[in-house]
Amino acid sequence: MADIGANSKGVLNRVVQAVRRRVGAVQDGPQFRGAFASHAEALAAVRPGVLAGYNHAEIADISFEKMCLRTAWDYPVMFWLQRVLPNTTRLVDAGGHMGTKFRAFRDALDLPADFDWAVYDVPEIVKAGRVRAAKDGLRGVSFYDQLEATPPADILLASGLLQYLDIPFPDFVARLSQKPTHLILNKVATREGPTVVTLEDFDTAEIPYQVRDHAAFVASLTDMGYAIEDAWDIPTLSRAHPTFGQSTSRGFYARLK
Repeated sequence: MADIGANSKGVLNRVVQAVRRRVGAVQDGPQFRGAFASHAEALAAVRPGVLAGYNHAEIADISFEKMCLRTAWDYPVMFWLQRVLPNTTRLVDAGGHMGTKFRAFRDALDLPADFDWAVYDVPEIVKAGRVRAAKDGLRGVSFYDQLEATPPADILLASGLLQYLDIPFPDFVARLSQKPTHLILNKVATREGPTVVTLEDFDTAEIPYQVRDHAAFVASLTDMGYAIEDAWDIPTLSRAHPTFGQSTSRGFYARLK
């Protein structure tokens, strides 16, 4: 596999800025409520009468078409994917919903003919994803609702997963059947302060949403044996929370040392 090296560091910020200028307006932000010490504490505080968490068939289709479109913050992910895809045959797309990133990226990436895009998500989302993939005749993508059952892969893609993850990220990676060589993480909610969990309001559901201590998260990747080779901010997804203040959405490319 070709060496990526330090010369590519920082190029993603320039790519994102250029694309953002072309994309245009900032999207309306989601609504958040409360500040909690843990995922479990936030889940226990969900309002009566609404669904708790993401594992519900009723919310599988929310924003599906929108999530299948490429956006400004997808371009750093595609930049690194295109560079690490050679000599690999599979990636695990953790929190990959109904294969939305596969749908968004497949025409823009040089995917090998036998490449397996393995999507992992909660059971109800996976069930809906399999049905929709069969209906659409989607090829090259597989679905898993048990993390340990995902096949060995050199690449772990997690775009929008980490804020909803209910276990520490190092524990998540440890449960994979193979430690991936490449981590491509996007839309990671961070703050300059202690990790906090809030509730994101989906109207019919409330979902625990974790905002990580930025420094602690970076240290955790290093402790796992990864070197961060690139990182980027996503200002259009950064939010001001009414209780704990500003958060910053970030992306990371890290490679196993």
